[in-house]
Amino acid sequence: MTAAAATDVDQGSPLSAAQGLVRSVFDAWESHVAVLATDGTIEMVNQAWERFAADNGGASDAVGVGVDYFAVCARAAVTDASAAATLQGLRRVLAGDLPEYVVEYPCQAPDEQRWSGSVPGG
Repeated sequence: MTAAAATDVDQGSPLSAAQGLVRSVFDAWESHVAVLATDGTIEMVNQAWERFAADNGGASDAVGVGVDYFAVCARAAVTDASAAATLQGLRRVLAGDLPEYVVEYPCQAPDEQRWSGSVPGG
């Protein structure tokens, strides 16, 4: 579901209700989740993704819907080998070359050490 498609649905329709349910379930996940199109454009993010970005100085125009996540990873890959591996894995999954790609990478903040994971699936 893209943001544009969601706005084209009549609010009282069964499809609208189903999309609302999907959105509620998606937002209930505690993990930070973004749905990417095959070209790397972020199609949808959940509330945990948005909170994480806001809590860590990220703006929605930098890591939100409509952003080219491949470009975000490519910029990070200049100095971070795990970002380069993540970018390659994402591209391969979205191209259909791999069924999934699992990676865990450091995502440190000034006040805490943490790790993030990526499990893109086709």
